[in-house]
Order: sequence, then C-alpha cells, then structure tokens
Amino acid sequence: MKTTTRGWMSGIKQFTITTAALTILAGFGFAAGTTTADFLKVSPDSRSAALGQTGAADPDNGFAAFHNPALPAAAKAKVSVSAGQTQWILGTQVSHYEGNFRKEDRDGAWGMAVSVSQWNTPSFDTTDNLGNVTGRSAYKAQTAGVSLSRAWGENFSVGGGVKQISQGFVGQASASGQALAWDAGVFTRGGEGRWNVGLVLQNAGAAAGLDNAKDPLPTTVRAGVELRPGEKQFSWNFETAQARGSKMAFGGGLGFSALSCLTIRAGYDGMAAGPNFAGITSGLGIVIRNFSLDYSFAPFGELGNVQRISVTWAYGGTPRTEAKRVRGAARAGEINFSNRRFQR
Repeated sequence: MKTTTRGWMSGIKQFTITTAALTILAGFGFAAGTTTADFLKVSPDSRSAALGQTGAADPDNGFAAFHNPALPAAAKAKVSVSAGQTQWILGTQVSHYEGNFRKEDRDGAWGMAVSVSQWNTPSFDTTDNLGNVTGRSAYKAQTAGVSLSRAWGENFSVGGGVKQISQGFVGQASASGQALAWDAGVFTRGGEGRWNVGLVLQNAGAAAGLDNAKDPLPTTVRAGVELRPGEKQFSWNFETAQARGSKMAFGGGLGFSALSCLTIRAGYDGMAAGPNFAGITSGLGIVIRNFSLDYSFAPFGELGNVQRISVTWAYGGTPRTEAKRVRGAARAGEINFSNRRFQR
C-alpha cells in the first residue's frame, strides 16, 4: 500500500513511530505541520550549542556564517575551515562543514562562506491505515549554502546567503522535495571589541515540502549580544529568537578562559527547555596553535542526550581594528604578551 505524505512532518503522522522519534525529526519538538525542514533551526557546532545555542554576534566561531551571514567579513582569521559532528537524540547523525574566507581592502573587508550539512535518522517502521507494518523507512536531509558579507570601516558589516535544501524519506515510504532559503544579517561591535551585536533573518523563502505538499519554511529572526569585559577572560552571550510557528525563546551562556588554551562554557537554551534538565548546556574548547577543538553536551530528558564535537583550523591575523588596538596597548605597556589571557 502506498503511503501518502504531506510535508515532512505531516507525513510522519502516517507512520507508527514513538513520540521520541517525532521529536528527532522536529528538531526541538516544534509544532508538527506548522513548518517544514525544522532541522534548519538546530545549531551545528559545539561552541554555540554550549553557550545556549547563541552565535548571531560571534564572528570568530568557525561556523559563523550559519548563525549570521554578516560575520565572516568581521572575523579575525583570514581563512577558517570547520567540521562538526552531532550525535542527536535516538541515534540521529548530523554532519556540518563550513569554510570562511576574509579579504581586507582599503575600505574594510569582504567575507565569503560555503557550507554543507547532512541529517540522517535511524530507520523506523512504516504502517498502513490499519496499523500493519509495511516496511522500514528513514529520513535524510542535506543543505548546501554560500554567503557573501561586506565590512565597512572597523565596526560594521552586512551579509546575505542562500542555501539549497533537499529532504525526503527513503525506503518503503519514499518522498522527496527541494527548496531554496536565504539569510540576511547585520553585525556591529564597539568598545575595542568588548561588545558585539548581531541581528539575522534566517530560512526565508517560499513554501516547501515533499512531493506536492507544501508547508512554510521555519523562518527565524535572531538578535544576539556578546560581551567580553576587562581582559576578555570571560565572554557573556545572550540571544533571543522568534521562529515561525513557535513562541519567542531566549538563550545565553558564559565562557571562561581558565587557561590561554582552554575555555569552559555553560548556558541555557530556551528552545530546548523541558523537564529533567532539558535546556541546560555545557562544553569546553581547546586551542592548539591554529586548531581549536570544541565539545558540547545537552540533556534532553527522557529522550537522551545530545553531544557535539567540532574542529576548526584558522589561518591569518586579526582585522585591522584589533591589530591597531593590540599594538597601541603594547606600546602603552597594557598587555603582557608572555601571559596572554584573551583566548576566544
């Protein structure tokens, strides 16, 4: 018997799957049937996940373009390449890869980013209308994106990006669909890099889904603030997000550079909030020369735990704004380069 499908969430209703499996495919358990491709709202990297899924105002994250397409032009590194792997609840595997490039000129800098991501769920039983098992299926999704950003002067940048989305079921219940989505963002900073602000519109585009069924994309507006007071040994991140079909959510986190090569992070993710400590996030980051390794852990109550690990290779110096500040502080005797404490 052929199983009909309406949107990737509505189609799941035709299958006999546990509530937990529904939550896998709905990202953080957003309302079924309201939007399609809800996985687009899930952070792919360990650094932002450990800080409560914040990132709209963090230009030095190796996955910066995912969070705000205006960030690559404001990054410290000239080139960065990042790879992340997520062990999602109930065995879902998520992979994300991103490359960021920055080129300075007389008026500021240009930034460009490319990214690829993939979601794969475990297979599950499919049934007919009488509840008889007809076979097994799995959900798969991929995205491929590119973004361009421009920084004018020292403290302001804008950017935009587009991504191709492919998703579908494979196996007994087969259905597929493709869509285009775009992002746009702005970024500003001040106080010699001690505060950053980012605003971004994500996942805008026409309705999409599987086969002939269409549902809206999970268009989301995010506003974030990052504070690095004093010697930047601490970083405070706060972010609010409003996604289509969902209530406004808040998240935030604190990073503490215990050593020049080690950062400890903890936060709260309002989108994932629930019983049994769901919403609490934690993690750490290690920097060795041009490489950084990040890990995050988040409990999801009875559904299990989510673990992420990501690695970034970065090359190049700092933007002219930061370089001028560091040189000026060094001449004034304010920085001891033998005991540098302002780790990312």
